[in-house]
Amino acid sequence: MKADKKRELPRDDLSKRLQESLRKRRPRTFPVLITAVVLTAALLGFMIWWLYPRPAPPRMMAFAFDQTGLAGKDVVLHGMLQPMPGENRTVRLKDLEVIFEDGGFRKQGERPTQITVKTTPSGAASCPWSFPDGFTQGEFIVRSIGTREAPGTNDRGRVVLWPQNSRLALVQIENTLTLAREETWIKENTLDIPPMKGAADALRRLEAGGFHIVYLALAAEEPFLYQKMRGWVRVQSGDPSPFPVGPVLSKLTMVRDANKPWQIVGAELQEKFAGPHVAVVSAIDAAQQLHAAGLDVYFLGKSDDLPAGVRRVESWAELRGLVGK
Repeated sequence: MKADKKRELPRDDLSKRLQESLRKRRPRTFPVLITAVVLTAALLGFMIWWLYPRPAPPRMMAFAFDQTGLAGKDVVLHGMLQPMPGENRTVRLKDLEVIFEDGGFRKQGERPTQITVKTTPSGAASCPWSFPDGFTQGEFIVRSIGTREAPGTNDRGRVVLWPQNSRLALVQIENTLTLAREETWIKENTLDIPPMKGAADALRRLEAGGFHIVYLALAAEEPFLYQKMRGWVRVQSGDPSPFPVGPVLSKLTMVRDANKPWQIVGAELQEKFAGPHVAVVSAIDAAQQLHAAGLDVYFLGKSDDLPAGVRRVESWAELRGLVGK
């Protein structure tokens, strides 16, 4: 009897062990419930995000910029992607894919050459390009890669190669070849914008005198405006009032100092081609900067605030009698 009493456990100790055993066997329902709620909420959130109609990505416009270079040398081609008018202008433009493609200067039977590059934060894209022997001028294509919601677009630029000893005639477009103001370019059909009287004849005389015509659209701050100016020049480069065929250069691809765009473009062309070169402008800052770059400048219009050496002419008809001899 005494031994049996010794083996008996105290009542309190027995109760504690029983409670502990029951606690170990009892399912931990509260943590499991919390986990299930969190997982269910996450799943519902994902389904809502997946099924919720999202706005379509903005439609992108591709832009190609005319280029000129030395015969037999590579040329860096330039393009750009920008949201179409009316689309979100704050969209991210970096690392979008752009395709450069030759626009007809490949040999017959050859597949077109394509090079894919990615855009900079401003939407610009560029790539060096080699041309076949004997190439002088042609077109290249810049393509944007579209989606099902936003189809791709393309634009054609012109590339012209001249010998190193070429002479150039740089011609300002706005207020020189036409009196159209910026708002006119934006709102009006380019087919309705008339050229200045006598401009075509004077340009043809320059061309006959051995000058290559280069059109300057340096006033265009946006690629849309540049594209309109370039299109207008191309329309004028044909009947009934033909301008000579030539590239339309943009500040968007050639100028990094916004304070002196004319001088930078003039100096770059001076360095590339031997000249001598002439320029026809109607803006005082253009006359000053191109004169500083070393060009023989004709100012079309009335002004007394011109550098010494810049010749002022009243009209294209007067200019025709002075140049291209």
